[in-house]
Amino acid sequence: MKWHYDEYRQNAPEYQPGDLVYLEGTHLKSDHPSKKLDDCRFGPFKVLQKVGECAYKLNLPRTWK
Repeated sequence: MKWHYDEYRQNAPEYQPGDLVYLEGTHLKSDHPSKKLDDCRFGPFKVLQKVGECAYKLNLPRTWK
C-alpha cells in the first residue's frame, strides 16, 4: 500500500523570502453573497519567512483580520 501511495506523491514546493505566492481562499470568509461566486485564490502575496515544514509567513494587507 505504501508503494502505491508514494508512486504519485510529490514534495511540497519550497519558497524563499521575497517570492510571490497565492493564498488558497477555501476557509476565508468574504462579503460575497454566495460561496460559488467567491474568489478561489487571493494574492499574490510576498513570502516573509518560513515558519514550519510547509508553513510560511506572508505579507498580508492590514485590513485583513
